[in-house]
Amino acid sequence: MRSPLKPIYELKLLNEGYDAIIGIDEAGRGPWAGPVSIVAYIFSLETVALNGVHDSKLVTPKNRRIIFEKFSKYPDQFIYSHKTSDTIDQLGIGKTIEQSISELVKKIQISLNGMKILFLIDGYFKSKFDCEYELIKSGDRKFYSIAAASIIAKVTRDDIMHYYAKKYPEYGFEKHVGYGTKYHRIQLLKHGPCPIHRRSFKPVAELI
Repeated sequence: MRSPLKPIYELKLLNEGYDAIIGIDEAGRGPWAGPVSIVAYIFSLETVALNGVHDSKLVTPKNRRIIFEKFSKYPDQFIYSHKTSDTIDQLGIGKTIEQSISELVKKIQISLNGMKILFLIDGYFKSKFDCEYELIKSGDRKFYSIAAASIIAKVTRDDIMHYYAKKYPEYGFEKHVGYGTKYHRIQLLKHGPCPIHRRSFKPVAELI
């Protein structure tokens, strides 16, 4: 694993006059089933920085859980949004994520009213957001606040998929959390889509 990220850039920005830096990332853009989860992580001078934080894909499931439990002790440091497969089918995955980001931005602006805020958003989006922000490609591998958001998003989404694994046990969601694995494809062909499958995604749409 690469060296864990430190909030070096975030602290630099705070020293330049910002009151809070908000890292935003998502989990679940590509799966065939389940929600997409978007998290905004709030970093300020009061934030307790944790060790071991990095892009969620570079952290083992065990360590992700440990870090997430530590983040959970500071619930005022993050907010999240989960959008269902129905919303994804209606808007498309890109628009769904953009809408969620806009909603989180508004909530944070209300919560931190009067403060100077900069949003660090992972990825590239065509839409403009009504805030001061930077779009950062692979930001979860560069900046602590975005990596923190990625871990929270990944763990909370996985927990949702483990719940659905009990509700729809024939698909093995506990194994692949909705991603397009060989096993998932076999079970999808065998049983057809369930209510949480994304019917607008090609592998699912072909079975309808």
